[in-house]
Amino acid sequence: MKMEGRKYIGSHFEKYNDDVQNFILLHEIGHGELKHRNPVVSMGYTNEQIAEIYELERLQGKYLGQEFEADEYAAKITGKDVALVALMQFMMKFKKMLEYCKEDPDNFEKINKGIEEIEKRIENIKQTSFNI
Repeated sequence: MKMEGRKYIGSHFEKYNDDVQNFILLHEIGHGELKHRNPVVSMGYTNEQIAEIYELERLQGKYLGQEFEADEYAAKITGKDVALVALMQFMMKFKKMLEYCKEDPDNFEKINKGIEEIEKRIENIKQTSFNI
């Protein structure tokens, strides 16, 4: 599913329960509501170039603050427990992917970075107090 021209819901979306699906959708809506923008989108790059640049910048931690904010946006609505369940499920998915990439150092490193990012996002939600 494509949202706002650049938000994507992966093929595994339907495998999650309703609470996790709501968290995912609200997280993506949060990016829009919070006006999170990747500046390379408006610079005339192809979609493939944008994806490569975004991945490189994401691996460098450039968008972690935006992920925290989008997680918090969703968690204010779904509740902290749902947010933590969703993030833990993403962590399990990444760890399963890691098992298949042991022979591929580039993908292994990318997935490890993804795991590190999710760990930071989990910790952020645990430490955030929500005033609803």
